[in-house]
Amino acid sequence: MNLLICHDLKFFGDAMARWLEESKKVNVVGVVTDPSARGEAAKGQAVDAELLTPRLLADYLASESGREKINQHSSRRVLLVPERTPRAEALARLYGFDGVVEERDLDGPLEGFVEQLERIVSAPSGGTTEPDLIDVYTSVIDSRIIATMDAVDERIVNLVAEGLSDKQIGSALGLSPQTIRNRVSRMLNDSGLRNRTELAVQFVRNHPDVMGKGAI
Repeated sequence: MNLLICHDLKFFGDAMARWLEESKKVNVVGVVTDPSARGEAAKGQAVDAELLTPRLLADYLASESGREKINQHSSRRVLLVPERTPRAEALARLYGFDGVVEERDLDGPLEGFVEQLERIVSAPSGGTTEPDLIDVYTSVIDSRIIATMDAVDERIVNLVAEGLSDKQIGSALGLSPQTIRNRVSRMLNDSGLRNRTELAVQFVRNHPDVMGKGAI
């Protein structure tokens, strides 16, 4: 598998490359901190997957000159996130990435992390095949915009996107867990969305400033 790493910290990207190549199953064709330099880094080699950190996501998308070009990629795109939160999954879905892997998995067995990449590369095209994820992008794209949200609702959805429970959100905002559940239910009813994950996706779509700030 030929892998291109786009990491905001070159030192860590290089260390990751050396570690992954120990598996003898991964050939790292290049490590870049500037997504626009991906072609030069690959030096004409075919790339099976691109591994990208969220802090470079905005630059990566800008280098693609629009979503239409992104969808024409032959390589798979994988987002490397600190933790697999609903916000991380939302970003991956929203921008057409094929999978999400966690940085903490780099501390585990090498074979396990490589197998995750291999599953993403070998999966049928059309996005991640993780069974716990639904195709929220297509279901949200035509849904009604959340027009009844107040400042408290936005804070709740932001914390939902971080993966917090109703009890944790209530503690953070000084509200009861039942109040949080009631507000989330109302937002789902008002927006026509089906669950908390879709609510998180809608929030990310309407707040693109969450990218590149370590929010996920």
